[in-house]
Amino acid sequence: MGGPDDRWPSGQRLDRPCSTRGTMREQYPDVVVVAYVNTSAEVKAESDICCTSANAVEIVRSVDAGRPIIFVSDRNLGHYAARMARRRVILLDGTLM
Repeated sequence: MGGPDDRWPSGQRLDRPCSTRGTMREQYPDVVVVAYVNTSAEVKAESDICCTSANAVEIVRSVDAGRPIIFVSDRNLGHYAARMARRRVILLDGTLM
């Protein structure tokens, strides 16, 4: 069963803000960044998909099963979406910068 995950497959912790354009995109080119609609314009620009609380589960479920998912910036919503969609999701607080 899937669920939230605070680590990349390599075991690297992701509890600090980081940029998706740099190292993460280079190291994990298949990552899909899902951002809650209430994030800044800068975060949305770095994201692949924006979601609302009403469609977060559906959005997470729509990502191809083989692709890693980062959910930013609402950890509670990301945890819920991961659990309901039965997907492993990397949860980040705050911004991606």
